[in-house]
Amino acid sequence: MKKHTILILTFFVVSFSNLAFANDSTQLYSNSHALIIGASNYQHLKKLPGVKEDVLKVQIALEAKGFQVDTVLNPDNKALEKAFDDFISKYGGDKNARLLFYFAGHGHTLMPQYGGEKMGYILPVNTPSPVNDRSNFMKLAMSMKRIEEYALRIDSKHALFVFDACFSGTIFNVTRDIVPEDISYKTIKPVRQFISSGTKDEIVPDKSIFCELFIEGIEGKADLIKDGYVTVSELGNYLESNVTKYSGNTQHPQYGKINNPNLDKGDFVFRASKTSTAPNDLNYDPDAWLATVKNKRAIIETDTTAKNEKYTTDDWTILVYLDGDNNLEEFAIDDLNEMESVQLPDNINVIVQIDRVDGHDYSMVIGREPVFTK
Repeated sequence: MKKHTILILTFFVVSFSNLAFANDSTQLYSNSHALIIGASNYQHLKKLPGVKEDVLKVQIALEAKGFQVDTVLNPDNKALEKAFDDFISKYGGDKNARLLFYFAGHGHTLMPQYGGEKMGYILPVNTPSPVNDRSNFMKLAMSMKRIEEYALRIDSKHALFVFDACFSGTIFNVTRDIVPEDISYKTIKPVRQFISSGTKDEIVPDKSIFCELFIEGIEGKADLIKDGYVTVSELGNYLESNVTKYSGNTQHPQYGKINNPNLDKGDFVFRASKTSTAPNDLNYDPDAWLATVKNKRAIIETDTTAKNEKYTTDDWTILVYLDGDNNLEEFAIDDLNEMESVQLPDNINVIVQIDRVDGHDYSMVIGREPVFTK
């Protein structure tokens, strides 16, 4: 079994110090943490294969914004609870931090059997159909009331919950804030904010329009007043307008703040990205398996496995993602393993994802060099 270590230095992410936005004149947060949960391999409901790619895109985008990201894929109900509990216990005590939760998967809305308010749910992968097994559905699905409990446990001043899932019966007040000119006011006050990609009975497509526009929005397209910052109030407005438009009026995002007067005055903030261009070429040392693009690094260690994939010599490519030693590693490993299994000459074309370019928010600038030869 062959083993390779690939070191890729990427231009894609700015290395942040302990203070998020430390290079800005305004230091907004002490730390930035994100929990991304992707549920795709459902046992009893329609599978969502596109979620895996969406999780990757969101992780890359958030890391580019200075977030330390934890990723959980295909959790059952116990793993879903544990993910929230562990993340909040670990990071929720930092009062000057911002915490972001992103769930991609199925959602559902239920009406109580004997009247009352409808309730929204996000669904772990072992959730049964509410039509066929309502009792176990309610036992295994995570309700918005439970999400509210998590929101209230957090000491950090700003927390944002994003659900790429459709449901109604929420714990937040739908808002249409007018964004003030003074960004400092919005960052001082505590807040718990929520965004969902649709309402009751709407179907989220496997190729998520919401995911793409969410990334586009936090990178700067949602900066409505062009002050260099994107507030979640601006982001919600941007998503509501554009997801509705590009879905052909089949998806209607909701956004708002928790129904709590002590936690609805502030606004979660992103710094809008500055447009940058990719370098013309890559520097590389094939003997050291080292490629450099500016000053950032990702490490990927791989062992080959037997897979019967139809790759040709020209198609031998591996997408190398930033911070390859974390949860993104599996994506790159899968690609490399499949290519190595063809047993062609030991050349590997490396595509390094470097930087988004203006007008191509979801297409990466790539370099087809270098070709590594052992």
